[in-house]
Amino acid sequence: INAEYGDKGVVERAWMYLQHQTERSPTWANLRQVLSQILSAPYPVPFWLLKLCRKENPAATIRLCAQYSNLELAVQLSVGYIGAVSGRETSDYGLPNTLQSNQPPVYLPYTVFDQVLYQLKGKQDRVSRDLYEELITETTAHFALLERVSQDHDLLHNNTLHTTATAMS
Repeated sequence: INAEYGDKGVVERAWMYLQHQTERSPTWANLRQVLSQILSAPYPVPFWLLKLCRKENPAATIRLCAQYSNLELAVQLSVGYIGAVSGRETSDYGLPNTLQSNQPPVYLPYTVFDQVLYQLKGKQDRVSRDLYEELITETTAHFALLERVSQDHDLLHNNTLHTTATAMS
């Protein structure tokens, strides 16, 4: 370990070793174990771990953050996930496509978002209220986008059917 990580302190070397080992086998089972251990301790979740978790299983990552009462991180990931489905930073969440009328459907884990919102609603502090409003605003905007895309899909599908029927007659 010393040769690989150089003159770093013991704690920094331990984090680097954990990162190295986790990246060698980034299965959700391994990622969940590491994330659970870090969330249960008073340590911030390292960016490299969040990146791996949100790409492998974003809904379960959000659920785990909420389970350990890290609601700020749960909202951050939820907003990011909704944004990814809407077309922003899709590769960060491992999505094959985004919400578009000419693409296969993309699903969001609304029950996970509801769990986060439920926990936030039960809190009285200003930060929790702001987080609640942020997630409500993002989901509301997503529903509006979903409505527009659904309408576009219907128009596209109806025009395709009409064009096909006209060509056949």
